[in-house]
Parts: sequence; structure tokens; C-alpha cells
Amino acid sequence: MAYLGNVPAEAYSSIVKDTFSGDNSETQFTLSQSATTNGLRVVISDVLQEPTTDYSVSGTTLTFTSAPATGTNNIYVVHLGAAVQTVDPPSEINLATTFTSGITVQGNITVTGTVDGRDVATDGTKLDGIESGATADQTAGEIKTAYESNSNTNAFTDAEQTKLSGIETGATADQTASEILTAIKTVDGAGSGLDADTVDGIEASSFLQGNETITLSGDVSGSGTTSIVVTVTDDSHNHIIGNVDGLQTALDAKLPLAGGTMTGNIVMSGAQQ
Repeated sequence: MAYLGNVPAEAYSSIVKDTFSGDNSETQFTLSQSATTNGLRVVISDVLQEPTTDYSVSGTTLTFTSAPATGTNNIYVVHLGAAVQTVDPPSEINLATTFTSGITVQGNITVTGTVDGRDVATDGTKLDGIESGATADQTAGEIKTAYESNSNTNAFTDAEQTKLSGIETGATADQTASEILTAIKTVDGAGSGLDADTVDGIEASSFLQGNETITLSGDVSGSGTTSIVVTVTDDSHNHIIGNVDGLQTALDAKLPLAGGTMTGNIVMSGAQQ
């Protein structure tokens, strides 16, 4: 008669191994599954134990004749009974396995090796440092703008860079008037008339500094700082008539006291003698 019902799933077979730590006191240990005394291989500190003599089994309880010595995972038990078959794969698969179709994972995946040659743990740390929304196609201009807009940087904008480019190398903000004057004298093409002591004919040592006192001498006298009262000496010099506009023409039109010729009508006013 043909088999009725669903086709059974293929089973995975694996050998069960339990590990315990002795404390030189405990004699009973709980197995991961039921077993028989002769269905186990029991080893303590790499020494094989004799069934029924050194230990016995009842269900899932393993009982030693004497307490195993203290040690970490110094007891291991291998189940020699029929291989345990399960529909689901065992928790550990020690052989390289190739899956011919896709795998659906519903929980987390923990990898101790590499995936496609990449260290997932290291690469994952790098990915954690990438800002959300970051792209890999930013232009140099976009990166520069983002960098300059960051308040934590000391970047210069294009406008600031242009200003800096116009500042002479070695320029300082604390130059004195004398240092500036010296610098002007050394500039190529500063103009004719410059020599070691003058700037456009002005003596470097004679320019006014604050309210200097000015004193006049010669035909005029006086002194002061912000204002000067000037006194002109009488008859200090001779005036030339020709230098006075219109004066000579006016004098020529007058009748000399020593006589002269009068032309035209004479109009007299007042009483006649």
C-alpha cells in the first residue's frame, strides 16, 4: 500500500556532547537528554571512565562513584546511542555547507570570520561613523562649502581669502608713522622729488605733530598754535604803482596841480568869485 500523507522532511543527524566542570564535591550532573550507562563515553581530565564502575546513568542524571576533581570543563560526555534526528539543523554545523537557494534569517546573525573576504565587525564600525544621509558623489565645491560652514573649523571663505591675498608678506598692524613713512620712501615708483629725507618736498622732520607753535618773522610778526595774530610793519617795503590794478589809469585822468590843458566844457557849481 502506498504511503499516505505529507512526505517527511529530511533529518539532520548529530552526535550530542555534554560538558561539565568538577568541584571535587558534586557527584551528580544533568545530561542534555536521556541516556543509558553503556550509551555514553565519559572522560574526566582526559581519563576514560568505566561504565557501571566509575559512573551510572538514570534518565538524564549522570552519577559518579566519586566526585570528579576541580576543573573548568574537565568532564565531557559523548552520547553513543542512536544519532538524534531532528527536522531543524543542529545549532553547530562543523563542515562547510553550501546552500543552493536563498536563506531567510529571522534572528540576528553573528559572524566570527569574514563575509566575502570582508571583516564585518571592522567594516561595521566604519559604517557606524558615517552620518545619516551621507552620499559618495559630493563635488569638491560641495565639500568645500560644507567645510567652511562648519563653525568648528578655521576655514577662510573665498572673499576672506581674497582680502588676505592683498596683504603684503610681513605686514603688521602696529606700524608707527615713522615706519610707514620709511616704507613709502622705499616703494618703487613712489614719485619724483623723493630723497632720503623728504616726501614730495616735505621734510620728514618738519611735519606738524599736534598743536605746534608757529612764529613769523621779517616784515610780519606774530606766533600761535591754532590761530596767529599777524602784525605788518609800517613802510616795511615800497609798493610799485604798476602793480596796483587800475591805479595808474585813474591817476592819469587827474589834472596836475602845476597846470595843464583842459578840453571840453567846464561845469562849475557853487558861488563864483
